[in-house]
Amino acid sequence: MTHAAKARGCDIVHYPADTGPLWRSGSIPVVVTIHGVAALHEPGIRSVPAAKLWLERTRRAALAADLIITVSGSSRTDIERLVGRPTRRTIEVIPHGVDQETFYVAPSVEIDSVAEKHAVTRAFVLFVGNIEPRKNIGQLVRAIDLLNHRGTDVELLVVGKPAWKYEETLRMVAESPNSRHLGRLPDQEVRALMSGCAAFAFPSRYEGFGLPVLEALACGAPVACSRRGSLSEVAGSLACYADDLGPDAIAASLVEAMALPRSKHRARAVAHAATFSWEESARRHKLALQGALR
Repeated sequence: MTHAAKARGCDIVHYPADTGPLWRSGSIPVVVTIHGVAALHEPGIRSVPAAKLWLERTRRAALAADLIITVSGSSRTDIERLVGRPTRRTIEVIPHGVDQETFYVAPSVEIDSVAEKHAVTRAFVLFVGNIEPRKNIGQLVRAIDLLNHRGTDVELLVVGKPAWKYEETLRMVAESPNSRHLGRLPDQEVRALMSGCAAFAFPSRYEGFGLPVLEALACGAPVACSRRGSLSEVAGSLACYADDLGPDAIAASLVEAMALPRSKHRARAVAHAATFSWEESARRHKLALQGALR
């Protein structure tokens, strides 16, 4: 790849999504972005051969790079664990940003319109993300049923596309009287649901970053999530955290989130989310790539 890049007059090669060369060749600087190393924490989510292959591919790419970019301190620690502390390489942490032109506190008329479209008649907890085992949606469904059993009338709305190994999760959602899968929705509808939810739930088993949590905060939503991976870095003191990944702990974090004083929390959440900008991310990427050329 670097030979081909040099032949085309390129000054640098950047692999932006958890992949890269298997070995070093050529003289052009190589930059690899690794968003996270989930297989270090959740080896059972993928098959054993698939997890080993992914880890080895990621390790080889990191070792071949002059510069590694990642999105959180948690991911940097995982990369160091995977390849050892690099002496020649730099690991640069550059967080994602939030698109503030898309994710902001929606006006009431927009919230009401989307709620009517999806026949929302109860207070609701919202999940947004791919449907796959790492997101821990099954335990969230159980937590919602537990809350209703205890007298809290609340519905779970699951927004997102089936990704992989999703069958069991969708079965649990379909069989629960308190949960619905709405599929993948346009950003405008997601914004309205985030702005109008009683709480945004994200009890993930691991995240390299956790962009939906940041987007929910930008919409002023009370957030209940796990501490896994980078989530506590992204949400800081603005989230209510589950002590573990089971339904009781998730239910407790939801109760705490739904009890937050809404207007005060909304202002703090929006201000916190605004500290993560794509403009700053782009600026730091430019500086990092310029540094790799020196």
